[in-house]
Amino acid sequence: IPLIRYAAANRVPLTVYEAAAEKGYHIARRRVLMEGRIEMINYFQEQALCNNYHRYGNLGERGLFDH
Repeated sequence: IPLIRYAAANRVPLTVYEAAAEKGYHIARRRVLMEGRIEMINYFQEQALCNNYHRYGNLGERGLFDH
C-alpha cells in the first residue's frame, strides 16, 4: 500500500484526501516520532524468501537439472 506522510493532520488539504481515496493510498498523519526505529515501522515492508533443502543434502528431482 503506497504511503503519503504528513507531519501534522492540519497540513493535509482536502484535495489530497480525495485523490488518495481514489487511488487507495494511506495518509499517515500522526506526528513524527523522535525514536527512528519506531518511526521506520511506517515505512518498512517485510519480505521473506526461503529455499528448502533436505537436511542430508538430497535435492530429489531438483538436483537433476542445472538452474
